[in-house]
Amino acid sequence: MRQRLFPLVLHLCILFVLMYGYEHYIAPIYGYEGYVFDPDEEGWYAALAMVTVMSLITPVAAHKPSTLFYQVMLSNVIIPMIVLFWAGNRPFEYLAQVMVAYCLVIFLPFCFKITPPHIPFASKSTLRSTLFVLSCAYIVAIFAFGGGAYLNFDFTKVYEFRGEAASNLPGIFGYISPLIAKIIVPVAFVLALLQKKYGMALIVFGATVLIFGLTAHKSTIFIPFMLLFVYAASSGKHLIGKLLLGILTVLVLSVLDFWGAQHYESGYLGWTGDLMMRRMFFIPAHLNYLYYDFFSQNGPVLFSNSKVTLGLLEYPYPLDVPHLIGSEYFYDETTGANTGWLGSGYMQAGFAGLVLYAFIVAAVFKYIDACARQSGDRALITAAVIAPILAVINSADLPPAFLTHGLYINLLLIACLSNRSSNAHSSPEQRARAQRYPDLYQAMPQPRITRP
Repeated sequence: MRQRLFPLVLHLCILFVLMYGYEHYIAPIYGYEGYVFDPDEEGWYAALAMVTVMSLITPVAAHKPSTLFYQVMLSNVIIPMIVLFWAGNRPFEYLAQVMVAYCLVIFLPFCFKITPPHIPFASKSTLRSTLFVLSCAYIVAIFAFGGGAYLNFDFTKVYEFRGEAASNLPGIFGYISPLIAKIIVPVAFVLALLQKKYGMALIVFGATVLIFGLTAHKSTIFIPFMLLFVYAASSGKHLIGKLLLGILTVLVLSVLDFWGAQHYESGYLGWTGDLMMRRMFFIPAHLNYLYYDFFSQNGPVLFSNSKVTLGLLEYPYPLDVPHLIGSEYFYDETTGANTGWLGSGYMQAGFAGLVLYAFIVAAVFKYIDACARQSGDRALITAAVIAPILAVINSADLPPAFLTHGLYINLLLIACLSNRSSNAHSSPEQRARAQRYPDLYQAMPQPRITRP
């Protein structure tokens, strides 16, 4: 019970800070985006009860990567949606459907077993070198197509260069670039540091900066550090406590930043609150409600916007869904309002779409946990998949998450990292040595056991 009490207290603190920040800063400053403050007194008690229940059913055991994903989903999306329900008079019907889908993701993995595919094991050194070569080849290819003409390292001018840099490259780069930036380069960077190949790590980081300059995507710079942070946090103890305390600290700093911007004239104040509290917490929750509002009135798209239906269903709108929502609610066709699996699941098939997506997300989490159990290195597996998992939670429909954001590559990659020599025929001592020295143990010939 004590193990769940501390996370519950932190979840409630996150709820209260988000409520305060929404009332005093988000709604007054960003009301033009649809944030209204119209609280319901009874809704306050309902919000408190919902956060308590969701916290108590959310896993807290840190030996599985999925535990981190559940906690991020609850703190980053579910609790902000509860705040908007209380403060912005948002529909409870959709919030209830979201909580049911969230519960399904938690409990469905107990109902089935998933075994990762058998992929011939390569050492981490070989894998690191392969990823390094792919990263270098990608940069050379961009220069070969004339991408050097759009090289820019100024963060304030990324939107001026991004469109032209992308249109200069063949269409296939629209699929390759996310794989390189979010998976290949960051994992190569982490592996190089873990194996103390500091020269290679420095080169890979230089490649990261260069890819940012060539593609004008700011996230490229931060993803390797995010992976390194996730690995370090997952390697130690008290992962969930550190995660929730970190989130609470970010929110408190955001409130202080907003307060400073109101009382002091400075161009630097207010930026942290906007980036952290509004963009990281309230925008994903707000967009989920906007998706529900639009598609509950106009009907689901039934995967007509996806290649899953092979073009057999006609897509009924002139714009793709993110720009359609941007046009309808922000009055700007160039605004891409992307949302995660909760909003996009409802977009596809209403509540049935949420349930379907819950099954898929639960299966993905179960698969990742199985790979972590086989590899003996939970921290590395968690770091390797965190970027596309965050996209699934916050900003991507599931089909694009698998294809464009490269989740399928991640799932294959972590299968390669699994240590399959630790099998049912080995002794406990052998399994312990395999987990402690995976590369050495893989190189050793294993005895063959012949059954009579």
